Amino acid sequence: MFPGQLGRVMETLARDPANSVVHLSQTGNIAGLPGVRRLSYPAAAPLPAGVPPYLHKMHASVCAATEVASLLPKLRAEGFVPDITVAYGGRGVGTFVKDVYPERAVLGHFEWYSNARGFEYGFDPAHALTAENEMALRMQNAELLVDLAAFDHGVTPTGWQRSTFPPEFREKLSVIHDGIDTDFFTPGASKGEEIVTYVSRGLEPVRGFHQFAAAAQKILAARPKCRIVVVGEGSQVFYSRKAPGGRSWREVVLEKFPLDPARVHFTGWLQRREYREVLRASSAHVYLTVPYVLSWSLLEAMSAGCLVVGSRTPPVEEAIAHRENGLLADYFSAQSIADAVCEALEGGAPMQALRQRARETVLERYAYERVVPQHIELMQRLSGR
Repeated sequence: MFPGQLGRVMETLARDPANSVVHLSQTGNIAGLPGVRRLSYPAAAPLPAGVPPYLHKMHASVCAATEVASLLPKLRAEGFVPDITVAYGGRGVGTFVKDVYPERAVLGHFEWYSNARGFEYGFDPAHALTAENEMALRMQNAELLVDLAAFDHGVTPTGWQRSTFPPEFREKLSVIHDGIDTDFFTPGASKGEEIVTYVSRGLEPVRGFHQFAAAAQKILAARPKCRIVVVGEGSQVFYSRKAPGGRSWREVVLEKFPLDPARVHFTGWLQRREYREVLRASSAHVYLTVPYVLSWSLLEAMSAGCLVVGSRTPPVEEAIAHRENGLLADYFSAQSIADAVCEALEGGAPMQALRQRARETVLERYAYERVVPQHIELMQRLSGR
């Protein structure tokens, strides 16, 4: 199955002619990789009428599990018996693998265990938990628990993410990050402008867009030469609940915190090289999140030598130490965020040292060269080969 997060691991394995790598995914989920045989299965069948909302994801997962299970015997008939299967935990794709290959190891990639209180829900009072949310989260976790019991072992990207799982399952999870392309995300030459950057796929509350917009008003007032660049799509929701009234979160937030369009630029989606150029031009990069999965974008920004102003929340504090490799601010205080950004914009040797140490942190802990061998060593150990 090989989750897309581990594409570089799959690519590395496929370069060795002694390995046979087969990738199963839904049609269009991931581009083909050299040396990797790709098989696809269809998306979930339409939901039967009357299925409660908190069972919708489970329906999709069971459909995926069934489709994968129908493909595996065909591979076995061709003589392909994997030494190890790597599957995304909690999505159904690997749930029945042990029923087809009981003698072979299964390694799961587990990103997150949903806790109703104080995490993606129940942390920010502005976006409180509902009973329906809580039921949906519990059923979502049911899929994770089935896979945790069925799989031989799991990996999760950060120690914080591992800590969200029930204590009785943590020993079954190793902490190995997905990896950052530090050869691509490298620092560029300073252009001498005051540019504040913010990146979020959906510009939504889980990634603190409402807090950023409130802080941005204060930053613009305090720094008349500053410009702000926001990278993200804005019309889709990836993590938060849908915005009220059928609107996007960008519309809702900017109605409350209007920003000068002459100084605040929304780029939408960018190609990878364009995105890198934004990071290289950044004077201060803001990354905010509730206690949730740590974004690649934070580590990519650090790898590109950005001076990061991050929220003082547990996932960020695992990567950034205040005044050692970045600055931290109170997630709930727009003034605290704005003050930290203004400090970063002052520049000077201390701020340059934070930039350098940010990149060193990624090189030491998150670079592909560091983590890919760890993934492969774990796979070898589990498979016994």
